[in-house]
Amino acid sequence: MHPEFVGILLNNNTYRRISSGRIGTESLANYEEAAAMYGLVPCFFTIHHISRDTGKVTGYIPISSGYTKVHIPIPRVIHMRAIYNRRELKLIDHLIQQGIYVFNGRTRYGKDKIHHMLEQDPELAHALPHTVKATPLSIRSMLSQHGDLVLKPCSGSVGVGIMRLKRSPGRTHLTYSRSLPSARGWRTVALAEGRLHPLIYQRIRRAPFLAQQRIPLAEYTGTSF
Repeated sequence: MHPEFVGILLNNNTYRRISSGRIGTESLANYEEAAAMYGLVPCFFTIHHISRDTGKVTGYIPISSGYTKVHIPIPRVIHMRAIYNRRELKLIDHLIQQGIYVFNGRTRYGKDKIHHMLEQDPELAHALPHTVKATPLSIRSMLSQHGDLVLKPCSGSVGVGIMRLKRSPGRTHLTYSRSLPSARGWRTVALAEGRLHPLIYQRIRRAPFLAQQRIPLAEYTGTSF
């Protein structure tokens, strides 16, 4: 009996790293575990490995010793984990028209758009932190209301560009990072009350940001996560 494949559409960098085993932030093991629950085999490939002429795709599938390359018919179900331009998205639309189920076919939604969508759900809306578009005026107002804010770019991931403003008596502390990703090189500076750091002005002029009430992190056995 032939295995049933599910396609995982990756970006070029992640795909190239499969043979080395150094994938980065993407966890292929999660896909493998989820596929196994339903008796499926994940096949990892990029959009450039799909052939409309032959109806086949070249990609990697997991084996006991790592991964091996295969040449198989385009899976009937594909989960998209990459960002593509308009021309490449036309191929995705073609696959959908051919009866292929492509999940996550549009991957780029700003955090402002996602927040607005969540607000429309009455079961979720009450659990969302207070969030507004970041402007100098709204940042000061939010800081006065909540005392602890997260400023985050509407577009971006893995923490890049995120800043924190926390008010204390007579001072406001800004925590930010100039490095990529932001997980390294955090710095904290003290500001006079009511003043905003020039970096904040610079970043919110360059790209849309949200000012969001910071909420306590969930804890497990006393550790935040």
